[in-house]
Amino acid sequence: MTEQKGISSRAEVTPYTPLTPYMLYRFLVPTSAQFLRTRDIAFAGMLSNTSNAITAHISGLWISAFFQGKLSTESGTLSSSSDGSRVRILQYETVLYNRWGRWRYPTDWGNKRPDWLFDSVPYFDLLQKDLGLNPYRKGGWFAEITQGYGPQDYRGIEDEWMKKQKDVD
Repeated sequence: MTEQKGISSRAEVTPYTPLTPYMLYRFLVPTSAQFLRTRDIAFAGMLSNTSNAITAHISGLWISAFFQGKLSTESGTLSSSSDGSRVRILQYETVLYNRWGRWRYPTDWGNKRPDWLFDSVPYFDLLQKDLGLNPYRKGGWFAEITQGYGPQDYRGIEDEWMKKQKDVD
């Protein structure tokens, strides 16, 4: 990772620095193989943005699905993440997202913990994709590009999740 442009091994935090308590996958769960295998610990509220109520709503659903072993990500199913290569992928993504926050918001809380002003909707999209839900909630492409997202757009997301689980089971 230090070979990429803009990253220096002389930085205070490098990819070789051990993971800290703030280095959480999706800003919610530790990326240790031990914790991923048992799926019994998560940290809600480590992330702060202007949409804290929506963040709490969606991340609570994500954590519940994580505890049940029903999440699926681009890097593979989290419930089978005790495999060393998969853990390394999750750790790499964790460092990448945390570094991005530090670079994007260097003068705010971004250097200490996740804190976003303009990036909450993409984060919600990420969590919804992990849940297997459609992140496009406006009902059409024109509305997607012309209307802002608000709490009303996420109304019923837990019902969608439950229906999806019934269809899978």
